[in-house]
Amino acid sequence: MLALIEKWIGDSLASKWAILVLISFSIATLIKVTLKLFLFRFKKIAEKTDADWDDILVGCLERLKHWVLLVWVFYIVTRSLSKQTVLEKPFQILVAASCVVQFGRWTQYILRYWRSHILDKKIAENPS
Repeated sequence: MLALIEKWIGDSLASKWAILVLISFSIATLIKVTLKLFLFRFKKIAEKTDADWDDILVGCLERLKHWVLLVWVFYIVTRSLSKQTVLEKPFQILVAASCVVQFGRWTQYILRYWRSHILDKKIAENPS
């Protein structure tokens, strides 16, 4: 794929990075739209069940940020096309920071869900 990009735009490094960003943005958007369509159907199924795990899964996937997905896809695309990147350490820091942000959002949602659904039920059943 890198050879195709080089043939199409030449040796300009800025153009290569712009194309990679565009490709990554397109892939991330496609994943996000597909995920939304999947969640639309899966949410209806999850509402009919009594299990909590499916509600938590739907809630976590709904909270996936587009920019985090873009960073993850961009990192995968750049790593698969080039073995050595000029900005490898900043990319690793950016990916690690985006993981921390996303996992923090998921953890916050799970704790809120646990507090509002599971813990409140137990308190209502046994107030002592």
